[in-house]
This record gives sequence, C-alpha cells and structure tokens, in this order.
Amino acid sequence: MNGVPLSGIEVRSYLLSGEKLHQSATSQSDGHYILGAFKPGSYIVRADPSYPSGFVDIYYPDALTFSEAQPILVTLENPPT
Repeated sequence: MNGVPLSGIEVRSYLLSGEKLHQSATSQSDGHYILGAFKPGSYIVRADPSYPSGFVDIYYPDALTFSEAQPILVTLENPPT
C-alpha cells in the first residue's frame, strides 16, 4: 500500500534527542496532516497507525527505527534582514 493515502493515522514529532513534542496531528482522508508551528531546527516525524490496523509505526522517509529516520529541517520563511 506504499503511496496510498491513509486517514486517521496519528503523526508525531520529536526532537533529535528523542524527546516527543506536543505537536501531533491525525491524517485526513487524503493523507495530509498539519503538525503546527515549529521553531527553526531539525525534527523527526513518525506515523503511528493504531493497532490492529496491520500497519507499523514508520519514521520519515521510510525508516523503521528512530536512528534510521531522516531529520526534517525547519527554517525561517522570511529571515530577518
């Protein structure tokens, strides 16, 4: 089912230290989600399907473990001049 949008999947964010952040979201029917505002930095994102959906937790971009996950870099949209 790779590439097929899933709804109702909990999406969570983490610091690179592994600390779970309060920013989380649930995917919509088209698979989209919005986690909210982040300070500039690097973050890890994990999709947590509910048991017994038959799907496993997966980190971005297709990793099964935290150490294999690719951090997502957040930058300022309009940096101060």
